[in-house]
Amino acid sequence: MNKKLLLMAVLLGLSTAANAASMKELTLQALSEGSAKGEMDIQMQSVVSAQTKSSEPVYVEVSTIKKFSQPGCARLQYVISQDKVLHKTGELSPFQTSWQLNICQDGSPPSGE
Repeated sequence: MNKKLLLMAVLLGLSTAANAASMKELTLQALSEGSAKGEMDIQMQSVVSAQTKSSEPVYVEVSTIKKFSQPGCARLQYVISQDKVLHKTGELSPFQTSWQLNICQDGSPPSGE
């Protein structure tokens, strides 16, 4: 499984509301409320499932790591998880990946942080 391709697809979804509105909503909710979680929308689930070969739902948790002095900006941590992912050993087990991102409510990075 190519984690870089998966990460790139999810990040592209942040700026393309038609492809991943729920990722955008979760990002905005985490920026305003500190955290958010939910099931990824069907378009992004298909991108993740193409990589993981699992038809199980894909869940996203977004939490605020640090708020910046610039209003509406923070460092967020994203955790994506999916059950019943087939590994090279032939076993089905949960898959999880995470990353952090500095982002503002308008989708841009914080300035001067």
